[in-house]
Amino acid sequence: MRSPGQPKDKVQLIWAGALILMGVAVFFRIPQVMPRLVEMGHSATTVGFIRICFYVIGFLLVGGGLKKVMRHFKSNENETVHSSKK
Repeated sequence: MRSPGQPKDKVQLIWAGALILMGVAVFFRIPQVMPRLVEMGHSATTVGFIRICFYVIGFLLVGGGLKKVMRHFKSNENETVHSSKK
C-alpha cells in the first residue's frame, strides 16, 4: 500500500484543486462571453447550444475535481483504519 504522504498523492490533490478552480472560472466567464457571441451575429439557437456546452464543461470540471478530492480523503481514511487494525 502507498503511504498517504507520497508526492503522487499531493500532485493529484493539487490537480483536483485546479480542476475545481477552472470549473468555477468557467461559470464566472459564461456571462461575459455570451453577449460577445450575440454581437457577432450568431443565432439564438447557436448561442443557447454554446451556453449549455459551457455549463456542461464547468460541471464536469468541478465534478471531476470533487471526485478526486473525495477519493483522496477516502483512501487516506481507509489506510488509517487498516493500519490501526494491525
